[in-house]
Amino acid sequence: MEPVTQRNFPRLGAAALLVVVGLGRGLGGLAMVFAGTDVLGGAAASDALIRIAGVVAFILAGCVFVAGVLLIRGGQRLFAFAAASIILLFLDGIGNGWLLFGAPRLRGQLANAAVAMIILVLLGVARAREGTA
Repeated sequence: MEPVTQRNFPRLGAAALLVVVGLGRGLGGLAMVFAGTDVLGGAAASDALIRIAGVVAFILAGCVFVAGVLLIRGGQRLFAFAAASIILLFLDGIGNGWLLFGAPRLRGQLANAAVAMIILVLLGVARAREGTA
């Protein structure tokens, strides 16, 4: 693994956040798949819809996790994949809010938006510093 430098810190920081977010959301997706309505108190959706939403969240979280791991390994060419993955995961959270609860949960979406923005800014700085080589 390469040492952290001022030049690669944004990429490695974004990568670390992507891995953590991917793992966390992936575990949440699995919980939705295996526990259905039991895991989401107050959900207005059916058990089947919760499980389907969990599968989608798990798949998107896997993309986020993989993007993070590949960026750690030096994948400067993956900035667009990483950015698209985190944006899709954020949009999935909004969609899940509408489907499962009738509206997105504001505090959760604000936290998701903040983390996504931090990751996107880090990716943008990393791309400017390291290029797409």
